[in-house]
Amino acid sequence: MMANISSSILDIPTMIIAPNPDGFPDSVRYKLSKDTVNGIIFTDFSKRYRRNPIVRYDFLKQGELYDIRNENLTYDRLYELNIFKNVKIDYFRRDSTSNKVNAVIQLIPQKVMTNRVEGEVPFNGGTVGFTIGNTYTNNNIFRGAERFELQVKGGLQSRIGNGAKPFSDIYQRDFSISSSITVPRLMIPFYNPVLGGNGMPHTTFSSSYIYALQKDVSVRRIFINSITYDWFETKSKLHSFTPLNFEYRFGYLDPNVDAQTVLNNLYYSTLLGRKDLTLGMKYTYTLNANKLNEYRSFVYLRAGMDIAGNMLQGISSLIGKKVMRQTIILQEYWVCHLTSICALRLT
Repeated sequence: MMANISSSILDIPTMIIAPNPDGFPDSVRYKLSKDTVNGIIFTDFSKRYRRNPIVRYDFLKQGELYDIRNENLTYDRLYELNIFKNVKIDYFRRDSTSNKVNAVIQLIPQKVMTNRVEGEVPFNGGTVGFTIGNTYTNNNIFRGAERFELQVKGGLQSRIGNGAKPFSDIYQRDFSISSSITVPRLMIPFYNPVLGGNGMPHTTFSSSYIYALQKDVSVRRIFINSITYDWFETKSKLHSFTPLNFEYRFGYLDPNVDAQTVLNNLYYSTLLGRKDLTLGMKYTYTLNANKLNEYRSFVYLRAGMDIAGNMLQGISSLIGKKVMRQTIILQEYWVCHLTSICALRLT
């Protein structure tokens, strides 16, 4: 960095992305873009990134007085995109007599794809089983620092003993697949808020499917889809709002289950055999989570509200309950669930 630029005016900033994680070749200076768009020159030698999602978090604006807080903010947000392993900002003057300086932001990309395989073999009270899962992650799926995660997991449990071979009496099978895409901005229809001064905002689209089989007892299938917005009001105040949480649960209770067993476990039997379509919303407010690793006195608060109801009841009222009851048992309910965690730390 140049010495004594505290009173300088920022001129057109330049953002450069290296062609690969090895850094910049010596010939890069001869291939820089000369085009200025919205007050910034952007050159991507890797050809793997879109312009707008990256320059959105450059806070060194043309025509503004140099402020080290904006420089630190630019460092923080570009690293939080989780696609660059190194961020470096340099300054230079085109004219030694001018009060204007040019900022050059040099970005070195990192590997964006990972794959993790996990396995577990549990033994518990005369049973043996295994669980295996695979998680694939891509931090730049659409060339704009969007994080894509796909997780597949499955397993089974078998009874052992009395000389039986392992996995000859399988009584439980589980399978799940889930995926999510997290975008580093708030994607709100007809509204494009400029955020990022206090923390990186996110929009998360998620979907999952869960299958659970208990032999001669029940089968459950669950579909869950949701959209979640996360943003910072201040550095210490985090909001998380899920305006749409759509769940479809389809349970089947084996009719051969003993009636007395069902009566003795009425709550769980009803839960396992439940069929419903639920539409809900969630909101969580977190205070001072950024101070948990600091040695200081503060109050930590995490409060949440979950509102959900059976959407089938409303649909059946419109199209006829008799038709709906032939396929799905309707349950009229609306639930408001409040949770909170509050802690005081004195140092």
